[in-house]
Amino acid sequence: MDASIVTTEPMTVAFVRHVGPYANCATAWGRVCAWAGQNGAFGPDTRMLGMAWDDPREVPAEKLRYDACLTVSPELKASGEVKIREQRPGRYAKTLHVGPYENFEQTYDALLAWIPTQGLAPEPDRPALEFYLNDPQSTPPEQLRTEIYFPVK
Repeated sequence: MDASIVTTEPMTVAFVRHVGPYANCATAWGRVCAWAGQNGAFGPDTRMLGMAWDDPREVPAEKLRYDACLTVSPELKASGEVKIREQRPGRYAKTLHVGPYENFEQTYDALLAWIPTQGLAPEPDRPALEFYLNDPQSTPPEQLRTEIYFPVK
C-alpha cells in the first residue's frame, strides 16, 4: 500500500448532511452543488469531498452519517439545509483509491491495517475524508481517483 501520514490545512466547507446508506448520498450532492451554483461558490480552487462519520460495519446503514462538502470562501453564509463550518487541521493516514466508489471498503481496510505499522491508532471521533479528484459523471468508474484520509492519533 502506498500511504503516508499528513496534516491537513484548515478549510471552510459548505455541506449537506445525508443520513442513510453511503451509496445513497447523491441527493445531498445535488443539493449542495445547486446551492453552490446559485451562490457563486464554485471557483478554480473548489474541492469536492465527502466526510464519512461512521463505520458501516458498526453502525446500521440507516444511521450512517455522511456530509457532501465543497470547499468555499469563508465569507459565504449558510442558507437552507446547506451549512458551513470550519474544518480544523488534523493528522491523517492518506492513500489513493483508484476505481469505483463501491470498492472503497477494500482501500479503507488496507489503510486501517497500515496505520498500526506506523505506531499510530485510528481516531474514530473525526470523520474520514474522501477528496474526489475527478468527475463521476464524465469518468468511467474504473478510472475514478479518490484520496482517502483516515484520522489518526
